[in-house]
This record gives sequence, structure tokens and C-alpha cells, in this order.
Amino acid sequence: MKAAIGESDQQEATVFVPSEEWIDAFERQSSAKGFEERLKRFARMRANMVARSGRRVDELYTRELVQDALDDTLEGILSWDPERVTLDKHLMDSIRSRTRHDFVHATRFPHASFDVNDAPRSQVVEVERALAAANDDAHHARVVSAAQRTVSELRGLAASDADVLRLLDAFEAEATKKVDVLRISGMTSKRYEAARKRMQRLVLQLSAETRDAIRA
Repeated sequence: MKAAIGESDQQEATVFVPSEEWIDAFERQSSAKGFEERLKRFARMRANMVARSGRRVDELYTRELVQDALDDTLEGILSWDPERVTLDKHLMDSIRSRTRHDFVHATRFPHASFDVNDAPRSQVVEVERALAAANDDAHHARVVSAAQRTVSELRGLAASDADVLRLLDAFEAEATKKVDVLRISGMTSKRYEAARKRMQRLVLQLSAETRDAIRA
């Protein structure tokens, strides 16, 4: 199986270089008294909303909401204009958007758990190995079918998560090592690790049939 990274994807991976004014505004506002605590309170409130959908959330999820919003802003994944909106409002909008997405997913898949403690991290490795096995041993129709089914289901779960989709593209392009994934996807190491963590949560949502097929 092969999947090429298109020109538009390469353009999207361009390194974000903020202006001095942007950096000054970010540092000034993010270091303001009570800034982080306000974000955590808001993230905790949104996490409780997600919990009402049946998803189990914890303090780690709350911290991830805040940290991911900050990281995505610093890397230019989320565009912030200091002249139009304050940093805390921008970050809260990002947290609101992500938790809305998580709520919809949890409602759509009520049987699935989002708690990363419900399954070992090796499940992500199993997915990656299944994809690699399909590439290395493509004449085995069963292995190919399991890998294709896994990718298809993960793509549906990833929805508009561009970096997770890039990971899947890279795996299908026979990239099984981190250095190769970074080269093909154009992601930074930090974005790669964050995307792989999100994919780990998605793996926990795979149907039982698909997970059994991966292990077979």
C-alpha cells in the first residue's frame, strides 16, 4: 500500500515563524497573573461536559486540552492574531472546539472508552506493526485486509485531525520508523509525538473485530 503526500500537505508543513510583535504579545499575555489557572478552570468545565457523553475524563485530559492549544498556537497550527483577539479567548475557543469534537465522537461511539489506561500502549504498536506487515508481506491477503480495515476505521475516527491523518499516510507509504515518518509527513518531532498520542486514544475506539484482526 502506498500513499503520497501531496503538494498541499507539504505546504501546510511549512515552519511557522512568528513576528517579534507576535512573540512579545504571546509572552506578555501568557505570563499574566492567573492566566494558566483560568485556562485550566475553563478546560475542566469543558471536560465535565465531555464526561456527560459517557467518556471518562481525568486531570490529564484537562492538562492536555490546555497544553495542546498552547503548542498548536506556538507552532502555527492554530492561527492567532494578537490585534484581533486576546490569547486566553483564542485558547478557550480552541479548547471549546476540541471538546465539542470529543463530545460528538463519544456520543457516536458510546461503547468505546477514551481512557488511555484501559489498554496498554502496545496497542498502538500493534497497529503500526500490522501496517508494516501488510507492506512487507503483501501476498498475505488476510494481513492486507486487516491493515486496510484498520486504516479505514482510524481515518473515520480521526475526522479532521490532519496530523493523525498524516501519520496514517506515512504508515501506508511504508514508513515504520519515526525518522521516516517525520521526513514524509513534514511534521516536527513534537507534533509527531502529540499526533501519536491522539492516535493512541483512537486505537482504543477501534471495533473489537478490528483489534482482533490486528492481533491475529
